[in-house]
Amino acid sequence: MARIKDVAKLAGVSIASVSRYLNSPELLKKETAEAIRKAIETLDYRPSPLAASMRTRKTNTIAFVIPSLTNLYYVDMHTYMHKECKERGYILNLYTTEYDDKALVQYLNDIPTRQYDGVIISHLDEEHVTGVLNEVQEKIPLVLITADPNKTQFTHVFIDAMDGIFKATNHLIELGKKRIAFAGGGESSHISSKEKYKGFKLAMERANLAIEPGYVFTGMKNHFHTGFMAARQFITQPVVPDAIVCSTDDVAMGCIKYLLMNGYRVPDDVAVIGFNGISIVDSFEPAISTVVQPMEMMVKSAIELLLETIKNKNRKRKKKAAFTSTLKIGTSTVKDAQVGFQFEI
Repeated sequence: MARIKDVAKLAGVSIASVSRYLNSPELLKKETAEAIRKAIETLDYRPSPLAASMRTRKTNTIAFVIPSLTNLYYVDMHTYMHKECKERGYILNLYTTEYDDKALVQYLNDIPTRQYDGVIISHLDEEHVTGVLNEVQEKIPLVLITADPNKTQFTHVFIDAMDGIFKATNHLIELGKKRIAFAGGGESSHISSKEKYKGFKLAMERANLAIEPGYVFTGMKNHFHTGFMAARQFITQPVVPDAIVCSTDDVAMGCIKYLLMNGYRVPDDVAVIGFNGISIVDSFEPAISTVVQPMEMMVKSAIELLLETIKNKNRKRKKKAAFTSTLKIGTSTVKDAQVGFQFEI
């Protein structure tokens, strides 16, 4: 079994530098940190949790709370988060609420009592749990990943979902689509879906296009079944939409599946676009046009902000990392699109 001095020797640094990397990697030069990371990976070095916690009162363990693993967006996010934590010498413990508010509150009350160095919470910051989140951040370092532009009372990573869906809707409008529906949320939905719906409404208003009755489907869980049910609603309307904007790629997959099952051609009869840019979109048939979140960068920022908060005992100063999305065109909106082509707008 490799020891810390073996890592130091292979990386060409001192034992103190390796120790600093394991506890506060942000304090090292990038070249030094990278050399240590490669040495740890080569030697498969695993620091002793007991020794580290006794020395620093840290467990090098982070809690990560997400809504569900049935939404492929969170599968991808967990993959990136796990990889990033592992490279920094941290263990990631996953909690999923499965959209159960009681479970979320229970987790939020329980996590500060556990031996976690900090917690990252993704898209579970509805207004009714803000009070509990405030209590949690008084007890343990906390970072949110959110689509809410007003979460200034928390250190957070912000993804501009409104702007992303505006881009998605505008893409369909530029293709000449007039009867555009929205699947996955509405004004009465949760924060992320509400922000996305705002982007949809704004694009439609600027193009002087009406949102027809029956052209909005609200599904709280934003997964495949939501899209399936949305498409079923849309094709029963007096006039079927010629395009559908979906709140997630999972919803888009559900929409496309139902449309194809019922004899509709995608994109010829109905164009469909998603949001998130999950890893499976290119391999789906047709390849899904989507708005891609820079997830790897978002995850890195969340980890960096959390480690900085862990180090900084004064948690009253809140920080923010903001990100926007990129339109990626697939064959679900443009029949002869070059799959995988991505560009900034």
